[in-house]
Amino acid sequence: MLVFRKISVPLDPVTRVMPAYRFILVKEVAEIEGLGALELRNDAAAIDFGKEVIRDMKHSDPAYYAGRIMKIMEGERTAATVFFDTVEMLQ
Repeated sequence: MLVFRKISVPLDPVTRVMPAYRFILVKEVAEIEGLGALELRNDAAAIDFGKEVIRDMKHSDPAYYAGRIMKIMEGERTAATVFFDTVEMLQ
């Protein structure tokens, strides 16, 4: 299981070296769970990390996570929306 630590994001973005991304689990239109936050170098790295989290979650119970969405936020900006059904499981 992937584990990442929650971080407290400094209020002044100038003091941050990398952007802080929040990962939010969405069912239909409701945000149902905040999965944590992590500083990553860019949107692509955040998406890659999010897909790894999704693979881990789907591995535990694929039927439960069918139709779910992960919203990846950087501040108030939506960096990405990843549909669980589009993430392939690795062999």
